[in-house]
Amino acid sequence: MIIIEVARDFKRIGDVLGMHSWSEFLLAPTAEETGKSSEVFFCTYNTNKAVKDGGGLLSSNGNGPTDHHRRRQGGIG
Repeated sequence: MIIIEVARDFKRIGDVLGMHSWSEFLLAPTAEETGKSSEVFFCTYNTNKAVKDGGGLLSSNGNGPTDHHRRRQGGIG
């Protein structure tokens, strides 16, 4: 489980929630990526401690997006 923070005033949350087939948003998916998908659910954790206690991961390295994220077609925000 990976948890991300989204601004409360983000208007397009419906674009984020749900199942996303990797072959539909990656520009050039590898054979391994083609059949995979990710699911995004609404989360009510409101503290880092609650996320950790729930088994979630927190991004703390401060780096930008990975190569995987850069390969998306378009974007949501």
